[in-house]
Amino acid sequence: MSQLQSAQLSPVENKAIFEQNGLPPQFNLDQFINYQIASLQGLSAVQQAMAKAQKPFSGVSVNTLAATVNDVDLAKPLADFPAVLNELKSVYLDHAVYFHHPRYMAHLNCPVTYPAVVAEHIIGAINTSVDTWDQSAGATLIEQKLIDWSCEKAKLPSTADGVFTSGGTQSNLMAMLVAREVAVSRYAPNHEVKLQGLPEVASRFRIYCSEVAHFSIQKAAALLGLGYNAVVPVATNNKMQMDMDALNHAIADSKTKGDLPIAVVITAGTTDFGSIDPVEDIAKLAKK
Repeated sequence: MSQLQSAQLSPVENKAIFEQNGLPPQFNLDQFINYQIASLQGLSAVQQAMAKAQKPFSGVSVNTLAATVNDVDLAKPLADFPAVLNELKSVYLDHAVYFHHPRYMAHLNCPVTYPAVVAEHIIGAINTSVDTWDQSAGATLIEQKLIDWSCEKAKLPSTADGVFTSGGTQSNLMAMLVAREVAVSRYAPNHEVKLQGLPEVASRFRIYCSEVAHFSIQKAAALLGLGYNAVVPVATNNKMQMDMDALNHAIADSKTKGDLPIAVVITAGTTDFGSIDPVEDIAKLAKK
């Protein structure tokens, strides 16, 4: 019997099938069966919505859709899971923007790939925490393997390491945190930020990025206690790339004012233009 056929049986019939097949007693049988049925129902709802989508977006107005969402009573539970999916269909699936549609012209989001969807399903079902070995086992090793492989492909030294994040904004925050900590260790070597907060010298720290770089750079500076003004926007050339002469001038100007350059942010594909800053030239300048 296929999984789809099994999901169409009643919970009692499903339970009998699993009991006959010797499901390990450690599992909560009812929850296991409910998970199987709900998973297939959820996937079916998505498949139907995708098949029905004749264009990337339904064209519904924000006022119409807002009224539908506002009619949902969050304090009143629905009768069953199919009712939940039906509600989800009306407020979301019928009017989602389908990035995978052939007529969709990419803005920011990439098309959907089915291996990634399956991976998300598996990850969500197991809900592993990879921060320690005792909570994840193999997942920790998988993460480290992928990080090592990525470092190798990027031709980083064998001592390189990393961590996966939810996206560019978090990655930028972490990178700038590292830059701030290195700067503190250099200009206030006996200062512990975790215990004492930022040293006075931190008010002079300056970070340089393209004038068309992502706004998360300024956001990260604010979260790290440096403030928006710590980020110095650098002019771009006619290809929307950071201009090297402008960068050199900005750094020299900061030094004249008594400020301390601590980092240069290179953008490898800006949000609006897809432009890539001169990576090697900037890296040489930063190292110098």
